[in-house]
Amino acid sequence: MKSSKIKLEALRLAVRLHGPDPITTPEAAGVVLATANVFAQWLGNPVVSLSIRPDPWTYNQWPHSQGAYLAKYSLTKLTGGVMQLADNQQVSMTVEATDAKGFAASEAGDVVVTWDSSDSTVVSLQPAADGLSCLAVAGSPGAALVTVSDGTNSGSLAVDVTSGPAASLVVNAGTPEDQPPAP
Repeated sequence: MKSSKIKLEALRLAVRLHGPDPITTPEAAGVVLATANVFAQWLGNPVVSLSIRPDPWTYNQWPHSQGAYLAKYSLTKLTGGVMQLADNQQVSMTVEATDAKGFAASEAGDVVVTWDSSDSTVVSLQPAADGLSCLAVAGSPGAALVTVSDGTNSGSLAVDVTSGPAASLVVNAGTPEDQPPAP
């Protein structure tokens, strides 16, 4: 049963349980909604939590002398719940919907989510058509928070972007000066 049908049926049952009297106070409405939430859990496997899982492999790009890019994969770095990316990396992320007990929600395919980056100059996002996965592309060094939301629940992942490996070397000359006299 789809999430919207479960919620509608749960609300109908809660209103029926609490009697035919009109709901006239916020407290009464809260009781009916709380009961409807319990019924929704009984009727289905509703999503109560969203989390972001980065792919275990990160895609790196290095400029090649011919103008193309060389590609290489490396392990995605997670340190203390923060994903580490160099500014030449990108990583795929997927959203995981879980129920109240932490199990994968059966209606996860019905979840419509939006992805957001707190700073798109640090991490830009390219969501897949189904919305359940997203490509995170590192930009400028800095910190950003990637968030996924279904309008009710949300999950987030902190991302730190650092400078990538040296791609070129530049020699800077100082100001010319006279040599000291020979001894």
